[in-house]
Amino acid sequence: MVRLYVALLVSVLAVAFAGCSDNSDTASSAEKGSGETAASIPASQQEPDPPVPQVPPQKQPLKKLVVKDLEVGKGRVARWGDEASVRYVGVYYKTGKSYSAHWGFSWEFPLDGKSPGPGWQKGIHGMRVGGRRELLIPSRLLFGDGDLAYVVELLRVKAGPRSYPQKAPFSAIVVRGGGKKPEFDPPERPAPEKLVFRELEKGYGPAAKRGDEVTIRYAGAKYASGEVLYGGKAGPFSLGAGGLGAAFERGIDGMRAWGRRELIVPSRLLGNSGAVDYVIELNRLEPAKAEEESG
Repeated sequence: MVRLYVALLVSVLAVAFAGCSDNSDTASSAEKGSGETAASIPASQQEPDPPVPQVPPQKQPLKKLVVKDLEVGKGRVARWGDEASVRYVGVYYKTGKSYSAHWGFSWEFPLDGKSPGPGWQKGIHGMRVGGRRELLIPSRLLFGDGDLAYVVELLRVKAGPRSYPQKAPFSAIVVRGGGKKPEFDPPERPAPEKLVFRELEKGYGPAAKRGDEVTIRYAGAKYASGEVLYGGKAGPFSLGAGGLGAAFERGIDGMRAWGRRELIVPSRLLGNSGAVDYVIELNRLEPAKAEEESG
């Protein structure tokens, strides 16, 4: 009887311990996602060897977001305002070592231009359900833990109110040269005689036009010396109203939300005080309301 009692007791304890162990594993796995909402991936979708970014260790830091489609999906397109559900594997871009793995769970979050960072959000925007992308994300556009490389699969998209990102970081804009703050290296060539600009990042959504309400961040330096003299935030203001000067506002025309431009304003358009090299970032764009048709 004593032996039978001991055997029964051992069996009960073993079952209880197994149950506790399963709960603990589930909890710890869910914590790795650290997302808005996490849920287990069905066994039918599990893969024995989750994909990882196929990038060799890199010596040079990333200067911009790189997005590469590995598989183009056939489902709904993820757009700003929607709720996206993904799974992913991430590694350090510099070493190739594992950073985070969330392939056994889905992670749901809104495409609002905010969490977990603009690099991640911009990398998923435009994907189709069922597609996979490789994202190479500079540290400044994500968590600040170093440059990261991801493989991301878009599992589901839930349509939401259409919107566009309202803010983007400005702390690492560089025109020429390196550094975390806006830097402008003096060019060897003379300043242009006319207004010129080039796209640094194209951005998303509709193009800005006269009458739209915009908010920007900018930095400006003397073209000849690279000395940074101007910078800050401006707006919201009506594009084309002339509040920031006609030449400057012409350089904003056609930009898109999250876009960045280098704008060089010649001296003759600045009262012959010297050409200025600007970096402009469009943080917010509110299209002008269409005028009501007259009866």
